[in-house]
Amino acid sequence: MLSHIPDTQPIPDLFAHLNEMRPQLCEVLSQFAQVPKTAWFREVLLCLLTPQSSPYHAEAAMVKLQEMGFFCGRLSESEVAQVLRTPAQYVRFHRVKAARLMRALDQRDEIEQLLSAGLGANEERDRLRGLVSGLGMKESSHALRNIGRCGLAILDRHILRALCDCGMLEEMPSSISDRRYREIESLFLSLAVKLNESPDVLDLYLWARATGSVFK
Repeated sequence: MLSHIPDTQPIPDLFAHLNEMRPQLCEVLSQFAQVPKTAWFREVLLCLLTPQSSPYHAEAAMVKLQEMGFFCGRLSESEVAQVLRTPAQYVRFHRVKAARLMRALDQRDEIEQLLSAGLGANEERDRLRGLVSGLGMKESSHALRNIGRCGLAILDRHILRALCDCGMLEEMPSSISDRRYREIESLFLSLAVKLNESPDVLDLYLWARATGSVFK
């Protein structure tokens, strides 16, 4: 169940260190905004690997794939799957995700054209997830945040838990439809307003608080 945070409800202690971390978080967001267009496609592929997998492993897998010439078309689908299943950069559902990476590689020009079209963040997200198989609302939001887009919520468990702690969600949802995603996203954005904070800074802060590090 969704609810708006009451004006009388105190802000939970989980935001106690937000002010001291803000400079670091803003620096990371600045780095996202400076990602060159030539790397935008890579960030989309990275977010095809992150669902139910470690983002650190996903990043390590992308580094390995680049080194092996994936972006030049030098790898077969089975070779990509082998990279994803290697323990050092293990990614769950490696066969499915390898197939999605290969399909996205075939769509590279179309994806890059979309990302260069100057669309608003919400329209860009809707079109990106419609184009790339395997990108849902969360993954599309994540990819766009990683290339400097602002104002979209990446509804991972750290954000959902924070909304529960604030009384805006009664319980952690077991699944999230597109419509429910937008409803919960609006609550997260309203929480950012209440805190007088950018939703992008708030997202990174909650991730850092949950994991102990700031990462894309």
